[in-house]
Amino acid sequence: MSENELIRASGAVAPNEAVSVAPRASAHARGVGNTPRSSPHFNTLIDYITISFDGDFEPNCEVAKNLAEPLCLDFRADVDDEKGLYGYTTKRFYDEDTCVMYGGERNGSLTSRRTWIIDISGTGCRCFEKRFVCGFLASHPEGVTSSMLDEAVARQWALFIDTALLFGGRFTRIDLANDDFSGCVPYRSVIKKIESRSYLSSLRSRGRDGTLEDPLVEKKGIGESVSYYIGSKSCVMLNVYNKKSERESKGGVVDIPSWTRWELRYYHDYAIACAPEVSAALKENRLPAFVAGLLGGIVSFRSMPVNADRAHLSRYPVWRPWERFLKGVSLHKIICQARAESTVSSNAKWLYKDASKALARFSFASPQNGYAAFCHLLNSGFSRFTSKDLIAINNYRRLKGLPPFKDKAEAFSNASGCLDILKDSPDEVSHLFGGQSIKLGNSTYDFDSLVKALKDEPEQKKKGGK
Repeated sequence: MSENELIRASGAVAPNEAVSVAPRASAHARGVGNTPRSSPHFNTLIDYITISFDGDFEPNCEVAKNLAEPLCLDFRADVDDEKGLYGYTTKRFYDEDTCVMYGGERNGSLTSRRTWIIDISGTGCRCFEKRFVCGFLASHPEGVTSSMLDEAVARQWALFIDTALLFGGRFTRIDLANDDFSGCVPYRSVIKKIESRSYLSSLRSRGRDGTLEDPLVEKKGIGESVSYYIGSKSCVMLNVYNKKSERESKGGVVDIPSWTRWELRYYHDYAIACAPEVSAALKENRLPAFVAGLLGGIVSFRSMPVNADRAHLSRYPVWRPWERFLKGVSLHKIICQARAESTVSSNAKWLYKDASKALARFSFASPQNGYAAFCHLLNSGFSRFTSKDLIAINNYRRLKGLPPFKDKAEAFSNASGCLDILKDSPDEVSHLFGGQSIKLGNSTYDFDSLVKALKDEPEQKKKGGK
């Protein structure tokens, strides 16, 4: 019996209410067009989750007992042991494409700690939703509406994620998918944009030396079934493919003319940062808008003339189909706190290794001006701060239990000791570094007016000023 037939037979919806589950793969489909509303043209879903836990797995261990109810599984069920992966010796399937892996000396961890994982693929995610839907419908014999069912499934996903986090789960992979059935972003046109690199992206790949590079675009498959992978499995990856062709190539029947899958994959530290945000979006019933915002924050397709210089891609307008697809959506990015801490730490290491000698040389040459020179350099750095710098600083402060700065002005005020001493910088320091004024954009400020300008900036934005 199909899910449509199951819901109809149960009397779970009003007699005159349409039930639209196929071809969508999720019971909590939401549109991401002009507004995050229910729509037959768009679908948002969680499509893969992997979570790692410390310790040894036992069906009656505390974590398994507490995850059983939100996941609608019985870990005490008599299932066969299979050969594990990723360094684990044992794998147990508790439902289709839903397994636990454990055992082994290394236990899948590069550290000395023993771990086990829950691995739920896309099919496993759909099975989880169906398990919950069956139980939910059985507990509501009076019937439910489609919107009630959608909200209940979203709450159950949030409960599962929150429970895993509560018991020390580390998310190592989360896939968030958006299905476009409307055809408003033609798949063949998307392929041309990707192959011509007519897009801006925040995705990066890591080179062999560990440095960040432009994202690697990997192409798999042939014909209409080709998939494009942008980014890296070390952090974030975007997978774009023709879902209709993929289903048909496996013998499936798809009775819609267009089905493009946009799949965001978050790995390791980025999955850890993503999990609580996904839970919050589910509980606030805004997962479609959230996922659409992530998609728009990762890639922006541009209308670039043939043979145009890609170095100036940001000057070209956003591709109209892409603009329509994301109309009304607030762009968003997952900020990896571990990477933010790594950024600040690497800054400190660079200062210690490469800049400390130069500062020491100047201080010994002019002992009376050493501290003033250091403060002057700090101010020069402050003057070039961008929103990205403030985000990195605030993430680091949160990790250290410190309150984040509200804006750049507050960060400046926090460093008032340096600002005050620089009002009387010796002529030697001022001459060496080009004077005491600081240039921001087309304007030049002294230190007092700079702080005032930064404090006034939020008010000017509220009034529509620049």
